[in-house]
Amino acid sequence: MKKIFYLLCLLLSTASSYGQQLFYNSTFAGGVTAGGYSPAYNTGGTGNFSINIAPGSTIHKAYFMAGRHGNAAALTVDLNGTSYTFDNTNQVSPTFQSAFYGGNSGVHAIDVTAGINPTVNNYTLIVPNVGGPADRFNDFYLYVEYDNAAMSAVNTAIYVNTQDIANNYTWNMTMPFNFATTSDVGLSLFTGYSCNMTGDEEYVTIAGTAIGAFGGPDVNSSTCGGPIGSFFYENGVLNNLSDDINDLAVNGPDNLSNIASLMTNGSNAFTSSMTGGSGSNAIWALIFVNGGASCLQTASPDTSICLGDSVQISGYGATVYNWSPAAGLSCTNCASPMASPAATTTYTVIMQNTNFAGCIDTEYVTVTVNPVPTVTVSNDTTLCTNTTLQLQASGANYYSWLPGTGLSCTNCPNPVLTPTVTTTFIVVGGNNGCADTAQVTVTYTPLDPIITLSSNNVCLGDAITATADPNPYVNTWIWGDGTPNSSGLNATHTYAAAGTYTISLVNSTTDCTDTATEVVTINALPALVLSNDTAVCLQDSIQLNASGCNTYLWTPATGLSCTTCPDPVLFVTATTTFTVVGSNNGCNDTAQVTVTYAPVASAFTVFPDSVCLGINDQITASSVVNPFNNNWTWGDGATGSGLVVQHTYGAAGTYTVTLITSSNLGCADTSSTTVFIEEAPYLNFYMSDSVICVGEPILFTDTISGTPLNFVWNFGDGSFINDKHSPQHTWDFAGNFQVTLVANYALCPGLNQTRTVDVFEYPVVNLGPDTTICPGITGAITLADINNLNALHNWSTGEQSATIQVTEPGSYWVELDNNGCKTQDTIRILRDCYINIPNSFSPNNDGLNDYFIPRELLSSGVKTFHMNIFNRWGEKIFTTAAIDGRGWDGKYNGVPQPVGVFVYVIEVEFINNVRKNFSGNVTLLR
Repeated sequence: MKKIFYLLCLLLSTASSYGQQLFYNSTFAGGVTAGGYSPAYNTGGTGNFSINIAPGSTIHKAYFMAGRHGNAAALTVDLNGTSYTFDNTNQVSPTFQSAFYGGNSGVHAIDVTAGINPTVNNYTLIVPNVGGPADRFNDFYLYVEYDNAAMSAVNTAIYVNTQDIANNYTWNMTMPFNFATTSDVGLSLFTGYSCNMTGDEEYVTIAGTAIGAFGGPDVNSSTCGGPIGSFFYENGVLNNLSDDINDLAVNGPDNLSNIASLMTNGSNAFTSSMTGGSGSNAIWALIFVNGGASCLQTASPDTSICLGDSVQISGYGATVYNWSPAAGLSCTNCASPMASPAATTTYTVIMQNTNFAGCIDTEYVTVTVNPVPTVTVSNDTTLCTNTTLQLQASGANYYSWLPGTGLSCTNCPNPVLTPTVTTTFIVVGGNNGCADTAQVTVTYTPLDPIITLSSNNVCLGDAITATADPNPYVNTWIWGDGTPNSSGLNATHTYAAAGTYTISLVNSTTDCTDTATEVVTINALPALVLSNDTAVCLQDSIQLNASGCNTYLWTPATGLSCTTCPDPVLFVTATTTFTVVGSNNGCNDTAQVTVTYAPVASAFTVFPDSVCLGINDQITASSVVNPFNNNWTWGDGATGSGLVVQHTYGAAGTYTVTLITSSNLGCADTSSTTVFIEEAPYLNFYMSDSVICVGEPILFTDTISGTPLNFVWNFGDGSFINDKHSPQHTWDFAGNFQVTLVANYALCPGLNQTRTVDVFEYPVVNLGPDTTICPGITGAITLADINNLNALHNWSTGEQSATIQVTEPGSYWVELDNNGCKTQDTIRILRDCYINIPNSFSPNNDGLNDYFIPRELLSSGVKTFHMNIFNRWGEKIFTTAAIDGRGWDGKYNGVPQPVGVFVYVIEVEFINNVRKNFSGNVTLLR
């Protein structure tokens, strides 16, 4: 359904306890508008709708309304960014039953007067998604009344529903105002959801006249939403924004109707009936609005004016007006006279609407007359450079200064002025909306003297010339050193002492005085201090020193490290007189210094410069410079003098021989050289052994003092090693060898040392090949070293002899010693007349003991072999004569035999023709 919050405020009252109940009514000058949105009956949604508020209006009253089906939970919606919550605190109708939609139902309204902006006509409503159709808020309506003095009066009434519309209901309505049928009478229905015109339609009858049936959603509704009739009402005319036809008929999604033709002019009573379709639908509210004349007359609100001004006052809603008192009114029987009272006056207007019997009303309008203030301001004045002035205004409650240039504030009574030009200021002062003006002129006379100096920085004794910027004023010069002042555009002054001074120029007129200043620095003359004359020996460097100034300039530049520093380094090559100019702040002083060049050079020779201590170890030193004083130091504490000197050192080492050569002018030079005294050397070595076997090493440890040029080891076998300390050597053949160590020195004679080494061969021992023996059958075996038959040997049996006799198999060794060089040989004597017979085997094909055969048949000297196997019943189940066969595999005729004990009989002939028989038991395992 098109949810129409019927804004035409015809306030209905019913004669029964059911139907419609008056919620709100009002009479005012202005207009009424409404609109809304209805989502589908089982969802939420976002709807856009428009209302119409005339420009220049203010909000009189506004309600945001909603219909509730059943026991709905509280719901918060968003209207143009503002959240509103519908709950039981804002229900405005009695609770009524709607069994089809959840039982307890009702109408809700929130006063949103303060939240409506009269300049906004477009709205967006966001409704959260809530299931339905039962127990939900489903329909939303925004109703707005706006005040506008330019419009005629309007009467409004809102009736909220008290019951479901399931059958035919008729109400006798009594309005809170009389209808004026000369204006439109608007009826708007705020309805519940309606999907179509076949089951959800509602039939409306007003004053016995059927005006049609409505149903189905309109442009402001979702599918199966209620129709919303958007409209606005101004100056007695009903205007629809979204309704299909702006007329009496209700047809389809049409909830808006002009029922003026069905009303009786001047009456406030009529009948209304609603007939529901097959369903159970709510008519949440009826909204009535009627303009034009009525029995309610109003007048314009109280107002105020300034003494001497006029204001228009008005009455509304009548056909006859009578104003009193007449003093100050432009007319007394018009609707809107101009009032110009000389003092505060309350005007009475008696208004009669001749269209309705007995419609007479009396209203009062008070015009308050406020006195006009008298504003006073400070006198005109003149200001000089760098001064301020506080302006003064009085006689009012508020002030406004124009222009604001240079003022500390423009809305205070006493602004402070910092002038830049001559200005006339106007101040407006007001009380209660009444104003007066005054003005003050401030004349600005800047002097702004300017000083130009010939220099701001001069030397003591120089004159300063000061020049004033040309102007027609009196110029006075104050020099800042206590001397008398000067006058005129130009003045010259010479200061008697160094320092910093402030020169002041005073400009003056009859009214103003201004001062400019400049700072001048008088620099003291520098006192240059220079190092004394000096003599320099050899081509040496010295540092010259100057002080007492800030900058320096040396001439000539020859030999100087710098010419503008205070302490240049001079490399002396000739006698020179230097001039230095020192400056402080542009003030100069000059001094000179002479550097005399008197060179002395020291040089000498020594021979020899290297000797061996105690052997030709005398050193001779000879000066090559003459005639000067020659003094010698030998580096070991000894000294000497003269052109040629000799010295013998008492200890080895490196020494520095120094010659100090000096002149009678105090110049001296030093030269030096080094001599080396080599210590008498010592040589020896030691051996880790002197008797060894071929191939054994000897470690040699040497002691060599001094620093030999080289040293050589000679091992006597043609082998040599150079310059290696503590070597190791091995001889490859036997013999007697002489080992010699020789060391050679640069200054001292060479040294050598010899030691003897005896090297012996290892003997070669051979017991022959391994052999066999059959104890008790064959005879004893003689063991002998076939390479050394007559030598005395050590045997593993403990014997010491050339040979031994053995009768048992085993491993035998012999050792032969040649001067500590020992050699061994080993021989194995094997048994050759026995067999090994196992007592069990396991033929399970695991690769271990799978066959029964006597062990070591081939290695035990067996020549012939025959074996039979019998089971426990004496039955022969296996036979073999193969010495190299695999033996019995635990089967008989290819059938594996059971686990148990079997009997073997074995006949053997050995290689020594001995025959033996063996019998016994063997266990077969699985």
